[in-house]
Amino acid sequence: MYNLKHMNDPAKRKQNPYKADRDRTGCVILAAGNASRFGENKLTVKLGSRAVIEHAFDAVPAGLFEAVCVVTQYDEIEALSRQYGFKCIRNDRPGSGLGYTIRLGTEALSPCCGAILYMVSDQPLLKKESLERLYKLHLKYPDKIISAACSMRQGNPCIFPERYFPELTALTGDTGGKSVIRSHTDSLILCELEEQELTDIDTPEELESLKALRPSLPS
Repeated sequence: MYNLKHMNDPAKRKQNPYKADRDRTGCVILAAGNASRFGENKLTVKLGSRAVIEHAFDAVPAGLFEAVCVVTQYDEIEALSRQYGFKCIRNDRPGSGLGYTIRLGTEALSPCCGAILYMVSDQPLLKKESLERLYKLHLKYPDKIISAACSMRQGNPCIFPERYFPELTALTGDTGGKSVIRSHTDSLILCELEEQELTDIDTPEELESLKALRPSLPS
């Protein structure tokens, strides 16, 4: 479904009820961090009955994107991404920072996509309905940056049109897409989501706090 070789297949595009024929939007899932504050690979830790990374994968609506690309350094996540039918890009330089991860994902999808949604992999309460809302806003404002937010506080995921790809591929170190947004605040449209959807996991304590919200987690 998400294999890059199918991106020009009209039958695949018909799976998406929102998509105009001219629109090709990809999704990059950023899953290459070292998780130094957590002490181990937080993405494979169980939250409820599923690993943290599985909650991220489950939030991607089937057929919404032309391709889904997971950028990771981990064997387990590479194997899991292929089970989901996602394209996997190996980051063999995770120490180069978030900017390099964004660059790899952007370079993988930019030849075929006119916009890319970037999502982090440690927001396990993010809902697929919210990704659909972001996507529909992008269709309405295709030249704008669309970002998730809560109480006007910008967060992830974000959709960037292709005119921002050069800036995204030029990011270095741990600088992320927010630096691009700060340079183009006049082009930013916020999509309000529930606060818990933007909650990420950086420490074991934050993971325990999210377990208290377990009824909100998909099974």
